[in-house]
Amino acid sequence: STQSHGETSIFFVTMEFVKDVYASAQPSLANSTLVLPSLSVGSVGQLAIDLLICTLRLNRVGFLKTPFILPVVGNNAFTTDLSSPHPTLSTAVEVFHADGITAIQIRAPLLSGHALPFVKAMLDWVRSVGFKELVLLSSSADYKRTDDLLSGPPLRYLSVNSQLSDRAAGLGLKALEPDQTYEGAFKETSMLRKGGLTRQLYHECAASNTSMFAFNIFCSEGAGLQEAHTMARVFAQVALDRSDITEWISPASWSLLFAESASENLYF
Repeated sequence: STQSHGETSIFFVTMEFVKDVYASAQPSLANSTLVLPSLSVGSVGQLAIDLLICTLRLNRVGFLKTPFILPVVGNNAFTTDLSSPHPTLSTAVEVFHADGITAIQIRAPLLSGHALPFVKAMLDWVRSVGFKELVLLSSSADYKRTDDLLSGPPLRYLSVNSQLSDRAAGLGLKALEPDQTYEGAFKETSMLRKGGLTRQLYHECAASNTSMFAFNIFCSEGAGLQEAHTMARVFAQVALDRSDITEWISPASWSLLFAESASENLYF
């Protein structure tokens, strides 16, 4: 339903989980760690989610229905084997789960101007399921890095009452420093340009006293593969207490990140 105020429509829409018909049983997501991407610069969060799905062997258990993400459908991102008895397609918002971790992969952009209602609907769903932790994988434009941020790793974290803060600090990670020259509201996240959902999610969680933790890496536009590996590794160390992963597995779709040369047969 919608409520109109002049030319603005405010959506009151719940996010609906739909079970994958090929999933063996109704998944129990409660008390698992939920990780999702921020849809930000370099697609770092989405690429890191791909690495986590492949390396941790997460199974697709369902989908999230939401009107705030553009619909999309494509080939299975994780295999080139078309002989499977249950061939699958990739869709806009998919849910993966195994061994206490739930990952959301988002493969399409948000509708313009709908980040806040999407975040509100997502948090309603998160609270209804009862996840143990909510973790966001974010990236932001590196041109916002100040002199203090130019030395050392470009990764920082943000937290709202998360138990992961102490572990992150114990591993040497630094909390995101606010921009001291910024005079507007929401100073805590003023450094995050092109940060996707991060600012809205952080401030909505703070306002509703909902626990959340976010990793943010400063980077530039591009493939973001190196940053994605860094993000996945640090997430595993902090959120899963896994420092033993030495080889990260990338999905088959990564072979198509860069277009191949056109076949000469096209011209002769």
